[in-house]
Amino acid sequence: MKKEFALIAAFLFGAMTVYGHGLYRRALLSEKLQDTTLTFRLIINKMNTELQHVLLSGNSDRDMALLMIVHDLGVIDMEMLEMRRGKNPLLMTKAREMVTTNIHEVFELNKIITRVNPPVNYDPLNKAAGLGKAISSLLKNKTRFGSLDLSIDEEFIKQMIDQHAERLKLMKIILKYSKDREMKGFGESRIQESAIINELRGLGRRYYRPDILRPSGFQQQ
Repeated sequence: MKKEFALIAAFLFGAMTVYGHGLYRRALLSEKLQDTTLTFRLIINKMNTELQHVLLSGNSDRDMALLMIVHDLGVIDMEMLEMRRGKNPLLMTKAREMVTTNIHEVFELNKIITRVNPPVNYDPLNKAAGLGKAISSLLKNKTRFGSLDLSIDEEFIKQMIDQHAERLKLMKIILKYSKDREMKGFGESRIQESAIINELRGLGRRYYRPDILRPSGFQQQ
């Protein structure tokens, strides 16, 4: 546990840098989570905005790694919100485990995108076919928000189910379009997102109102 807290502290205080696009500042958003005005909605809106503004290079592995980092940073902020303001000890422990995993992922992905002069191997402006189409479809804002009376714990479960479903889509894109052995290995080692989704749904059924797991209880942004 001490190692987990040390890793999180190092991450928040800038022991790493993320390549380009202001993502380093994004990682530090978690420092503000004691501010009770910060919500899952605000975190998700910021993450979605940053995903839309990622400057794609035309190298499939670099671009997929960069999108994965942006998504991971948003999820880390959600997990930190649960750790600081959640009430369920089991969920708070789960959030700590998940944030540790995601921080390690960011370090790993950062190594991939900092390679020198990666070759251009697709057209990011071609949204009609191939990887350009897959990324365009992924970036369409499909985030759902629950009713305003959800607790932090309920909203955490709901958003983690949604975000891990999005991760599963991205992992499938990585496995299909990756040209880099290291990046493909990253996707292969993390394709079992459905197991995490089922675990989160089980926690939701165990502790909270069933309607938080139903699509009818959500609002489309």
